[in-house]
Amino acid sequence: MLEWNNEFTFRTEMADENLMLPCEKCGKLIYYDGVSFFGAKTVCEYCGSKNPHTIRGNPLFPFAVFFLGALLLVLVDPFGLSEEGYFFLFFGPFCFMFWFKALLPFYIAQFKGYQMTGCGNFALGCFSLVLLVAGSISLFFVVLTVYN
Repeated sequence: MLEWNNEFTFRTEMADENLMLPCEKCGKLIYYDGVSFFGAKTVCEYCGSKNPHTIRGNPLFPFAVFFLGALLLVLVDPFGLSEEGYFFLFFGPFCFMFWFKALLPFYIAQFKGYQMTGCGNFALGCFSLVLLVAGSISLFFVVLTVYN
């Protein structure tokens, strides 16, 4: 069932509690529409808290650290690698970091019993395999480049 309000946003009501999180002030389960920092207007219906959900960490922070570190490595050039060597040096860890941040939660959810149906599971497996193989091959090429 979709419930529309006057701000043209909607909330999906489902039987399972995937869209419900406890309020940080009173601990009662309420709908999760986002966090107020990013424009959500969720108010706890039990205690009236205007910020019932907060972010404990930005999910893009590891990528920002990765790209700043990559920029510093390219500017300082401590290894003396060529452009291709630096591409492989950064592409491998990027593939692994993307797999850990984006795909590992799907595998953890499947391990806990939430099974995907249809071709989504097959596509997830193929994309996961491509990322892991590309990252491994990339890091293997870095080792070959450094020791030649």
